[in-house]
Amino acid sequence: MKKPTAITPEEKANELTASSGLKMDAESVRQRHEQRKAWFMGEAARQAANRAMMARTEAFYDGEQWKHEDAEELRARGQRPVVYNEIKPTIDWLLGTERRTRVDFIVVAEEPGPEASEDAINKTKLMKWLDATNRAGFERSHAADDAFKGGLGWMEVGLRGDKNGPPIYIGAESWRNIIYDSRATKKDLSDARYIFRIKVVDLDVALACFPDKEQQIRACLQEGDDTKIFHDWMIGSGLITSLDDFGMGSNNDLDYLMDSPVDLFNGRPRVMLLECWSRIPVHNTEPNKYGIADPITYKVMCSIMTEKDTLIEAMSPFRHDRFPFIPVWAYRNKRTGLPYGPIWQLIGPQEWKVLVA
Repeated sequence: MKKPTAITPEEKANELTASSGLKMDAESVRQRHEQRKAWFMGEAARQAANRAMMARTEAFYDGEQWKHEDAEELRARGQRPVVYNEIKPTIDWLLGTERRTRVDFIVVAEEPGPEASEDAINKTKLMKWLDATNRAGFERSHAADDAFKGGLGWMEVGLRGDKNGPPIYIGAESWRNIIYDSRATKKDLSDARYIFRIKVVDLDVALACFPDKEQQIRACLQEGDDTKIFHDWMIGSGLITSLDDFGMGSNNDLDYLMDSPVDLFNGRPRVMLLECWSRIPVHNTEPNKYGIADPITYKVMCSIMTEKDTLIEAMSPFRHDRFPFIPVWAYRNKRTGLPYGPIWQLIGPQEWKVLVA
């Protein structure tokens, strides 16, 4: 008997794309690109103030609590801007508690019998191997660190592109690199329409990833500092220093609004790539007769784009048809759907102590 040929994830994604009925002509691809770009721009504007506050809470944990002008006034009087940080011990206790209470897991067979039990044991060994090789415990603690300080952390579970590691990737992703559908009602974001990941990479890295897209990549090449990296995205103003203060104006005195203050004068040629996972509705052959709670089926699509072009797009190769990003919440505002952490309520008392000191 001939051994069946293994199907790669790329081939599976292309097969799903071909069967989805998506139009791949130039005009349809351009329209989808413009739709995703509009999603990104609208969500970035909606979350701007909240993201700036998340960055500020992280700065308070790190002891950066004095405003620039207030600190300079103290220095002019011969005083040092001292901080008695009462926020840090509280968050450190939460971080330590999370690390001390890590739990183990085991796969249990649903059906009786020795074969089912042996299968469960093998699956447990496989999952533990993936967990150990990815150092998943440390990655989960990293996501919890973001949640306790900023209000939201992210875990990513997906296929590894680097073949030097295990085939399944488990890792934390910074909230600064993620824009999600804040109008989703479920905390696991299973009803969200989209999740974006922003990644700024060097030119040679981008060309290694997409060797057949050199023209499109060079059309979006950035060689200035961070004040220019979002130039084309932000309606050509060139005044926005980072995604955190998008829609709020530029304030260079507030370092916490920068994605990477130490990267301000990075002169390396680089490109901003945007990875978009979106849920697209699929036409049902029969109309739903049972209400509008869950009327249609959605399929997940992945695309990687620049501000001007879509580099690749295909249906998700994952059978679960879910996003590969898992949110780790501290708290979530019921009205806006945006995150906040325990530091938010501590900023007022801490600021009063700073001013009194």
